[in-house]
Amino acid sequence: MRWEATDDDMLAEEKLELWIRDSLEPERLQAGLVVRDELPEREDEVLPLLEATPPTDEEIYPAEMQTVRKITTQIIEGQGTHARAFIRHDGSIRPALPGDNGDLLLAPGDVVIIDNDHPVTRHGVVVADNTECEHRQSFWGGNSVRIIFPGSSGSKWLTELCGLSSEDAQRTFTEAGEQGMVILGPDLTEGITLSWIVVTTAASVEDDESIRQEWTTADHPVGLDVHQRGVAARAELLAQLIGLSSNIRMDLSTAGLHHDDGKADPRFQRFRLGNTTDQVLAKSLDPSAQSISRRRWSGGLPRGWRHELRSVAIAWPTISWEQDAELIARLIGTSHGHGRVLPQANAHLLCDEGDSVELRRRAEELFLEGEWCEIMTRTSWRYGPWACAYLEAVLRAADCQVSREGS
Repeated sequence: MRWEATDDDMLAEEKLELWIRDSLEPERLQAGLVVRDELPEREDEVLPLLEATPPTDEEIYPAEMQTVRKITTQIIEGQGTHARAFIRHDGSIRPALPGDNGDLLLAPGDVVIIDNDHPVTRHGVVVADNTECEHRQSFWGGNSVRIIFPGSSGSKWLTELCGLSSEDAQRTFTEAGEQGMVILGPDLTEGITLSWIVVTTAASVEDDESIRQEWTTADHPVGLDVHQRGVAARAELLAQLIGLSSNIRMDLSTAGLHHDDGKADPRFQRFRLGNTTDQVLAKSLDPSAQSISRRRWSGGLPRGWRHELRSVAIAWPTISWEQDAELIARLIGTSHGHGRVLPQANAHLLCDEGDSVELRRRAEELFLEGEWCEIMTRTSWRYGPWACAYLEAVLRAADCQVSREGS
């Protein structure tokens, strides 16, 4: 039950290790090590590149944290050609630096990324006292990612796409017969050439569920009603296939039918989906996933604004007549992994002046005055936190499947 709150903004970082360990005996904490070829020399080139190509499971060497700390400390103190390392912590990349007490700032689960000229593995195992480099395969995101560097295959694109917007670069790349989505590296030469380009296959973009919430590769508009009906039907089918009761199947179907009601907000349609038509859409028809990511922070909606929380407030008059309205509300509000337990700080911004007094009041009751917290608590006690998580996953799976199919 404590774990349910981990998507909320806490006053201090939550440590889940104690709650999920099988034993209270001392254990050896783990970290990861990644070795990559051809890392750019300049920090303002390498940091955005590492952000654009997060480590994949197959390229991470697991090791005890003290071993990774020792190796990293030796590297940044000047051993080897490249006296540098980078740490990936909670999805962000930063240079590896010692803390105020002189020790390396490293936490359990962190991944350290280093250049490939350091002798850190022996027979595929990380060791702190190795003296010779062994051949290591550098994945750079696996088969779904290609990096274009100066002098590599396709390096002409570094100059041809330099100075173009993301949309124009994607269009130029695609019209030339190239495959994949492009992420442009920094232009540090003032319009002459890019530092690098990351090319990601369309299949891997389709697998990114956060992008799939707002973007589709379909060549036709995806209406909101069509998408929600599809998710409702798929959620009911999945529930039937895995043997859930008829009442739960209907709850999942109803939640699917309303999980994106909040997307009908004119602000969301305009600023997130770029929709200037009269049709209410579920997905944007932007030519590149980059434009979706950039639009999220381009204004028009408050940072952290969650359409699924608005969906709960909109759907409440309808679902309140259902047998288990609270479970349905919970499934709607958590359908994208947010909206957990605590009151939502931006709840007063879910509505605007064009909304009815009733909707604004309902949003306040739910997310500012504590009703949402009570709904989460009561459903957890009634079904158990693991059962609630399971049902949330079923609805999430239905949404992802329908979105990947272009609806």
